[in-house]
Amino acid sequence: MRNLTIKQAILSTGIAVFTLLSAVVPAKAEKRIYINPTGDEFPILAYHAFKPNLVNDQNYRILRDCGFNMAHGWCEDTTFISKSLDIAARYGIKLLVNCPQTRNEKLLPGIAKRYNAYTATAGYLLWDEPVVKQFEHMRQLIDAVLSVDARKLAYVNLLPNYARKDVYGSKDYPDYLETFVRIANPQFLSYDNYGILEEKGKLTLRPNYFENLETARNVCLQHDLPLWTFCRSTAHHAYAVPDEGQLMFEAFSGLSYGSKAIQYYGYASDVIDNDVITQAPVDQQGKRRKVWYAMQKTNREIKTVGRILLPCKTIDVWHTGIEIPKGTRQLKQSDLPGPFRRIVSEPAGVIVSHHREGNRNYLLVVNKDFENSQKVTIQKDSEVKRIYSNGTAKIDNSSTVKLKPGSWCLYTW
Repeated sequence: MRNLTIKQAILSTGIAVFTLLSAVVPAKAEKRIYINPTGDEFPILAYHAFKPNLVNDQNYRILRDCGFNMAHGWCEDTTFISKSLDIAARYGIKLLVNCPQTRNEKLLPGIAKRYNAYTATAGYLLWDEPVVKQFEHMRQLIDAVLSVDARKLAYVNLLPNYARKDVYGSKDYPDYLETFVRIANPQFLSYDNYGILEEKGKLTLRPNYFENLETARNVCLQHDLPLWTFCRSTAHHAYAVPDEGQLMFEAFSGLSYGSKAIQYYGYASDVIDNDVITQAPVDQQGKRRKVWYAMQKTNREIKTVGRILLPCKTIDVWHTGIEIPKGTRQLKQSDLPGPFRRIVSEPAGVIVSHHREGNRNYLLVVNKDFENSQKVTIQKDSEVKRIYSNGTAKIDNSSTVKLKPGSWCLYTW
């Protein structure tokens, strides 16, 4: 640089710095395509259904009867994938292909070309609960699937916020989610948080359950990503056999926060990831257990509310009750939209969420008590309609509703 003029030196230095920064800071990745995998239906996914020994018409018919329209199983090789896809198509069920090859970015394009032609193929299950050091690999896997067909799902499910910080490989949980979005550039954001625990015969809720929903929703809003959430349908470790109230609570908590799919862990296996499962919804012969019937009832109501809220944007989410969960917003009566003047719950509290599609508004109220019913006072204008579990909407002038454990009421105007 000694032979350059001062002006040339400054210009050259600037170019060098710009070049260096360009190499360090990657250009913003092009947004991925997300298409709802179940068309006009709200996606309800059964995790771990089925292993090869349970792949038959009867079990897929029972799965559909339970209200599921999505599933995935596990094949050690590709032997049973075509059979599964053919049978699933007969019952209107979409599958995420899941085998060892879906973990390999070099083999994935060939797998995708082979199975994308099947009408039941929703996409490919790539990974469950990756840590930060694996995010670059996640991007490679996602790229491999979408290089064949950008409309298929490249599925990665993330850790909950109660995992140890050293497991994340990031400074905190929000940074974990943000880093995944920045590096992997996913089509949607899915995570699991099994919040209901059993301790000495008593059910408790993890204190950071709603904080997880808040964090995930905020990341999705910032990056315009659909959110997918979970219900736990099996007993293992410190988790009890779930009943209808627990399933409703988890499902409708997710819907309150704008979830665009409800997933159940798991469906048809008594051993999952080396964990011994008790009371999975169906046993190793495919026979229905008590949990199956609780899921069937819950899924009927998910379908009603999910179909309505699927195209909506979630505007606000608030909480009532004697204790407001960490990271959430307490409902102030002045926060209530338009025709609503007052919502008052019992001490257990409710979730109140406002959703909108175009000029149509919805207000969802969910009982946060998954063991007991709760009376809620709701004062509103006379033109507000209540939507019932069968999907009908009627003027409802009552000012008090009784919500069963984990249950809901939905209004529109």
